[in-house]
Order: sequence, then structure tokens, then C-alpha cells
Amino acid sequence: MLNIKFSYYILSAEIVVIVLGSVQDAPFQTQVLVVSLLAIAITIGVYGLVAAIVKLDDLGLYLLRKSVAGRFNAMQRSVGRGLLVFAPFLMKLLTVVGTIAMFLVGGGIIVHSFSWLNGQFTNIEQWIGGYLGTFSESILSILLDGITGIVAGGLVLAIVSTISRLKNDH
Repeated sequence: MLNIKFSYYILSAEIVVIVLGSVQDAPFQTQVLVVSLLAIAITIGVYGLVAAIVKLDDLGLYLLRKSVAGRFNAMQRSVGRGLLVFAPFLMKLLTVVGTIAMFLVGGGIIVHSFSWLNGQFTNIEQWIGGYLGTFSESILSILLDGITGIVAGGLVLAIVSTISRLKNDH
């Protein structure tokens, strides 16, 4: 559960950084207003969606228990069973997709925060795009962001693991 909450904090921080980057040239009051309103809206939307997904299997169980007999109730029972079967699959899928998305967004933030790295990646994308076409530049950009996110995540994991081991040894 701690990892899930930590993931939401990381995602929220990434969203705020992206939004703040898009209004960085605006007056301070505009920045505060835009970031605050979007943070509230995104928080309600994201956590509302997460709550709905988490309760999906409860809805399936509710529909199963509520159905008794009859045509509509048979449909209710089928939908309830379907939700109970679908919910674990959806949760596993979202775990994988969410992890990939966090690496991509985090890597993108890192790449765009360092102009030297961003310039080098742009040169690589254009060079390969010259051979494979401009569509490959878009794919390569996403791939390089993902690799950067994975490397950065690995470095953070190594540092945190080392610090934890050192604390436990003492």
C-alpha cells in the first residue's frame, strides 16, 4: 500500500512540474491560480478514478448479491460476474502501464530539465530520423525518455537501498 501511495505522490509531483513549466512565463498570480486549480481538479479526477477502479470488484459483488431471478437479474448477475473477473486483470494491467508511464514522464522531465541532455537526444533523434523517417523520431524520443527514467529510478533505488543498509548495519 505504501508503494501505491508513493506512486500517487510521484505522479502528482510530475503533473505539478509539467503544469508549472507550461506557465513559467506568466505572472506569479497566474502561476499560483493555474497550478492550484489544476492540482485540485487533477487530484479529484485521478483519485476519483482510482477509487472507482478499486471499488469495481465491490460493485460486481453487489450486483451478484442483489440479483435473484428473472431476465434483468440474469443480466445483473452476468455483469457482476464479469466485473469480478475483469477487476483483477485491470489492476494488474494498470500496475504495469502505470509504472511505464511514471518512467516515461519522469524521464521526460529529467531530459527537458537539462538542456545539454535534451540537445544530445534531439541530435540523436534527428540523425536516426534521417535514416528511418520522422516517425522514428517520435518513437525514439519516447524510448529515450523511458530509458532515462529507468536509469534515474535505478540510481535512486541504489542510493535508497544503500542508505537503508547502512542504517540497518548501525
